[in-house]
Amino acid sequence: MTISDLSEKYICNTKEKITHEAVSECRMQAIPANTVVMSFKLSLGKVGITRKSMFSNEAIASFSIIDKNKLCENFLYYALRTLQFENADRAAKGVTLNKSKLNHLVIPVPPLKVQHQIANELDTVSELLSLQERQLDDLDQLAQSVFYEMFGDPVTNPLGWVTEPLDKHADILAGYPFDSSQYSQSGIKICGGLIIMPDRIAWENANYWHSSDGLEKYLLSENDIVLAMDRPWISTGLKIGQISQGDLPALLIQRTARIRAIDINPSFIKYMINSRKFELHCKVTETTVPHISIKDIKNFHIFIPPFELQNKFAEIVTKIESQKSLVKQCIDETQRLFDSLMSKYFDD
Repeated sequence: MTISDLSEKYICNTKEKITHEAVSECRMQAIPANTVVMSFKLSLGKVGITRKSMFSNEAIASFSIIDKNKLCENFLYYALRTLQFENADRAAKGVTLNKSKLNHLVIPVPPLKVQHQIANELDTVSELLSLQERQLDDLDQLAQSVFYEMFGDPVTNPLGWVTEPLDKHADILAGYPFDSSQYSQSGIKICGGLIIMPDRIAWENANYWHSSDGLEKYLLSENDIVLAMDRPWISTGLKIGQISQGDLPALLIQRTARIRAIDINPSFIKYMINSRKFELHCKVTETTVPHISIKDIKNFHIFIPPFELQNKFAEIVTKIESQKSLVKQCIDETQRLFDSLMSKYFDD
């Protein structure tokens, strides 16, 4: 078991295996089934419960309950998850815990019956959240399927579309190097790779610039495609978004690309870029900071199907996006409920 296996509550299998010989030679101790585990190095506070006996690497701590008449695994799982609120995004700073710090963690321990009630309530909300996220994934897959049905696989181009460089059909720009020490509390939002998520822009985390004077070139417009150039791919996909009227005004920051359609549908561009073909084209390597360049984007060859077909695809995508927006609202509401319950039961 490694940190990457801690993506779900229950850990039933692992990506990596170990031989019986290695276990014997290293005298490794197995973590029993139904044990709560937590990452305490590199990425802090990822929590899970083992469903089978398994071994782990040195970045994962296991918590064996001494008296199960006083503490249950399910409650401990949620109690340890509260640490994520404190430790989120600290991995980049090299923060780690050690056994001494783990031993001194303090959690509430209500009567066992109350623990079960709390854990069951949190399970119900968590399962609802998972269902909503699966609905969102299904809608994403639907839009992608429509693209492939109408235009074919961008990698193999089975329909034989003419392809041309993206910069022949779009204006492509990299952002301005804003000085972070001069960010303001209000004004014009700054759009960049840190807030661009796969198919979502987290404007709630945006910084602000006092004015657009002299920076008109970097003002975004409705339907612009924005793309993170540093660490462009994360576990949930490519960090790409499309600007809506409600997002404006906004300015583009460095290491972020703005793609503005000239004679091609912007929604078509977005799905063309968000394809395996673009990833293969950019050939992003595992460096300290994986990066794509403006040259990579400009030289990317896209299909040139009839404009009417592009527009038909965009109409379908607009309907799907409308459904996705409703599901995202539900996810936000459910997440707020979950966070509220976690705060109610585990905050001091």
